[in-house]
Amino acid sequence: MMVGFNEWNRKFKTREVEVLGCSWNGINAHQQFIEVFQFGFTLLADEYKKTTELYGVIKEVDDLGEMVKVIDRTTFVIDKTGMIRGIWRNIEDLRDHPRDIWEFIQKEKK
Repeated sequence: MMVGFNEWNRKFKTREVEVLGCSWNGINAHQQFIEVFQFGFTLLADEYKKTTELYGVIKEVDDLGEMVKVIDRTTFVIDKTGMIRGIWRNIEDLRDHPRDIWEFIQKEKK
């Protein structure tokens, strides 16, 4: 999903929209990820799962009979005041998802 947003990042910036990604990986892993995919946006390292817990995006899934916690791929559009304007959960079409967000932002910023 983050790779798709990277492709749209320049367009988002024209509307003063900042893209942030977040995962449980550490800073070193993020640096490698950023270099490999040449991301033009910030990745937040949530090693202690505090941010993902606060945003309610941790879910439990059955992994070969064992329940494990994973991040539910979720997108939040948050305005400059910190107000959440939109939430997308259980995202299935990762390819077109950034376009959906772009269209939402276009409508919101009119």
